[in-house]
Amino acid sequence: GLLLEAIEIYEEKLGTEHPLYAKANYELGTFYQTQEKHEEAEELFNKALEIQEKTLGEHHPDLTKTYENLAINYWQQDKYESALNTYRNALDEYVYQVNTYFSAMNEAEKTEFWNQIQPKFIRFYSFAVEAYPTIPEVSIDVYNYHIATKALLLNSSRKVKNRILNSGDEYLIAQYNEWQDLKNYTGKLYAMTNEDLEKENINLDSLEQVVAELEKELTVSSEHFKQAQEQQTIKYNDIASQLGSNDAAIEIIRIDKYDHLFTDESIYYLALTLKNDGSHPEMIVYENGMEMENKYIAEYKKAIMKGRDMDKFYEYYWKGMDDITKDQENLYVSIDGIYNQININ
Repeated sequence: GLLLEAIEIYEEKLGTEHPLYAKANYELGTFYQTQEKHEEAEELFNKALEIQEKTLGEHHPDLTKTYENLAINYWQQDKYESALNTYRNALDEYVYQVNTYFSAMNEAEKTEFWNQIQPKFIRFYSFAVEAYPTIPEVSIDVYNYHIATKALLLNSSRKVKNRILNSGDEYLIAQYNEWQDLKNYTGKLYAMTNEDLEKENINLDSLEQVVAELEKELTVSSEHFKQAQEQQTIKYNDIASQLGSNDAAIEIIRIDKYDHLFTDESIYYLALTLKNDGSHPEMIVYENGMEMENKYIAEYKKAIMKGRDMDKFYEYYWKGMDDITKDQENLYVSIDGIYNQININ
C-alpha cells in the first residue's frame, strides 16, 4: 500500500519520467517478485527500465539492479532465454566495473567491492545449472564471467602500483596518482543522474577521454601497467586456442546454490571442461557438495591413512570430468574448495 502511495506521489510531483518514479516502480516490482506475482513484477521492472535508460547513465547502479532483478524474475518463470539475455546486461556491467575501477582501488575498497559483487555471479552460476540442459551455450557465459573475476583479490594491480610508486620516476608516479584519482572520481559520478550531471556542469564523456589518454601514456611509460591492462580481456576461446589437440582445461567452481532470490543451503561444484575443437565449454554439476566437503572427505582421509582402496573417490570427485576428458593426454586443472584437499592424480 505504501509503495503504491509513493508511486502516486512521485507521479504527481515529479511526473512519469523521473528516476525516483522509476525507482518506486522497481521497489514495488521487487515486492511483487517476492510474492511470486511475476507478471506484475515484470511489467513494473520494464517500466522502470524504460525511464532509467533515458534518465540515468548506462553505468548507473540502479539500472544494473533493475536488469538483475528482471533476469531473476524471468528465471523464476523458467523463461531461460529471456533471463540469460537480461542477465548479460547486468553482469557485463559488473565486469566493466571490475575492469574499469578495481585496479585503482585500495585493498579495503577491493575487498568491499568483491563482497558485493561475488554473490551476484554465484547466483548466475546457479541459474546456469538450471538453464544448461535447455541452453547449453550458457556455459560460455559462466566460463567468461568466471575468468573475468577469478582471483580478483590476488591480481597484479597491487604489484603494479608498488613498482610504479617505488620506481623513483616522479613523472610516472604523478601520472599514476592522477589516473587513480580520476578513476575513483568517475566511478562516483556514475551514481548520478544525467540531470544532476548537467546541473553540476560535469561532462562525463570528457572525463572518460582524459582517463583513456592517461592510460595510453601509462601503457607507454610502464610495461607492468601495460601487462596488467591487457590481462583483463581474456575469453574462453583465447584459452582454448592455447590448448593442443590432446589437451583440455578444467575450471572447477564451488558455489552456494541459490533458489532464485535466496540461497537454499546447498553446495554445488561446477566443472567446466574446455578443448581446442571449436566447441563451447561443457559443464558438469556435482550436486552433493555438502557430502564432498564433509562425509566423503572424512572417508578419503581415513582411506589414505590406512592404505585402503581409493576407487570410490573417483566416483565422488572425478568421474563426470573424466567422461569428457578421458581421451585427452594433458589436463590443466584450476581447483576450488574441497579440491584443494584431494590429490587429483
